Amino acid sequence: MKGFFSAIESTVIIMACLRVLTALFDLAGAGLMIYFNSVKKALAINGLLATIGPVMLTVAFIIGLSTLTDDFNPTKLGFIFLGIAIILYGVFRN
Repeated sequence: MKGFFSAIESTVIIMACLRVLTALFDLAGAGLMIYFNSVKKALAINGLLATIGPVMLTVAFIIGLSTLTDDFNPTKLGFIFLGIAIILYGVFRN
């Protein structure tokens, strides 16, 4: 197992761990929804999960892009950040 992880870049491991953490939050939220058995509480939990997901997505993007900044020119980075901003705008708009 040691050889397996040494072949994977540390940035990829961090990004994957963030996605696993997000999945655990979603599973915990689903369990809380079932536990409370209330539509109002389920909507509140779902709203909280809707804010956690994009934040984790943005953090994973930033971690990944921080390792690739040497390979990208500023225009490409600007378009990538614009795309992330559009995703977040679509999630958080009323």
